[in-house]
Amino acid sequence: MHATRLGTLGFGFDQRVDRHAYPLSGFALMAFKYATDALIIWAATGALRTPPDYLSPLLSTRLAIVARNHADVLVILVVWTLPFAWIGPSMTVRRALDAGLSAWSALVFFVPVVNYLWMLLLCLLPTASRARFQRWSPRSARHCARYSLQLRPLLRWAWRRCS
Repeated sequence: MHATRLGTLGFGFDQRVDRHAYPLSGFALMAFKYATDALIIWAATGALRTPPDYLSPLLSTRLAIVARNHADVLVILVVWTLPFAWIGPSMTVRRALDAGLSAWSALVFFVPVVNYLWMLLLCLLPTASRARFQRWSPRSARHCARYSLQLRPLLRWAWRRCS
């Protein structure tokens, strides 16, 4: 996938995300983010971040790798994560719409562990009729993304309390 198309697909609102583009771009971005995170952590601490560490939703797993004396690394990782915190929900909303689901169903993206199953399901669901996507507007996408990002801290807090 061309880098320009990946940027438009990740940050735009007007492109459909079909069941072929969703996993291609999603896995490419996940691999890129993992490699960059691992490099940043390794350069700062000498510790290797394994894929299971990367996939773990537990804050304790993440903090165990980056010890307290490396708070600057945590700040760098949080800032580095911000674009991905936009791209993931944006693409998931558009993929859900492409599959004929409600844009609100993309909130599952923020539920730890379940989100991986949800993303796999979205990779498998066929494209629905074009009508549903045409009714969707950038305003509704921004509205959905804004509310979904506000729910993320609440979901993390609930996950930590239950873990």
